[in-house]
Amino acid sequence: MSEIRTNTISAANGTDPVTLTKQKAAKALCRVDQTGTQNFDISFNCGSLTDNTTGSTTVTVTNAFSSADSFQMSGAMNTSRYNFSSGTASASTFNLSVRKDDSTFVDTDQVSGIAFGDLA
Repeated sequence: MSEIRTNTISAANGTDPVTLTKQKAAKALCRVDQTGTQNFDISFNCGSLTDNTTGSTTVTVTNAFSSADSFQMSGAMNTSRYNFSSGTASASTFNLSVRKDDSTFVDTDQVSGIAFGDLA
């Protein structure tokens, strides 16, 4: 079995980052606490939050996507079972929503979103 060990991976010139080939990396990710004043617990390329209403948050990314056709996924964690969804509002925003099984929207202390796509 082969083993590769390294401390740094760079492009052939030794300084630039490696270009991903036939792969896509996340371009934005966050974990949001929707309870009280909404805030990021963790964020990458996410600049601000808009509290739309109970259980609905819009995330504005720092560096916009090239189009609104980026792909998002979301998830929520709590002691209860929740349904969650995400969707693109524009090239620079995406929405995170959390609701109960009875379709009532609810704020939770951990809702996460991740977005893939090409940056502008």
